[in-house]
Amino acid sequence: LPELTAFFRSRLDSGDRSQSRVGEMRAYFQGRPFRFFSYRDDREDFGLATRTEYFTSIPDEAVRRSVVFFDPDVGMEPGVWTEKHLRFGELAGVQARMDETSVAVVLQYARRVSDFWTFMAKQLWHRLHRPLAYIAEPALALYVLASSSPRREAALEVLRGIADRHTPGVGARRVVGTAG
Repeated sequence: LPELTAFFRSRLDSGDRSQSRVGEMRAYFQGRPFRFFSYRDDREDFGLATRTEYFTSIPDEAVRRSVVFFDPDVGMEPGVWTEKHLRFGELAGVQARMDETSVAVVLQYARRVSDFWTFMAKQLWHRLHRPLAYIAEPALALYVLASSSPRREAALEVLRGIADRHTPGVGARRVVGTAG
């Protein structure tokens, strides 16, 4: 975690917007025992008219034996959504193509809803019917959607280990939870 944090900090501090693009993560993952694939990070054509094509044309190689990360900019769809929100149906469509070894990870920012992290976990479970685990701190959470309960338990073990780590600047304790 300190190494990854330092990598992102150096990119942000450079002042060069090209170094803060998602594609720059390829440099971080070079030489590691796994592969990094960023889907269409070099294109700016994502919008209401291209959403369906965008999600259906994700290559199979990107969703097999993978951790598929979704950064929906402002989170999962609320009651009123914009093109920047990830829709439950889009996530379900990608998950349907994933194999049993893969997990989806969705970044979600906090909303002004009582017990929001639990509320969102229940929403994800209700809409996707996938076992999930999550880790949250005051501003954001990561939801890990698994293909099976044993896969979720493995993710939960990892998240509990992360929750116990100290991160400079994060005073509040992280919360780990499940649904499904």
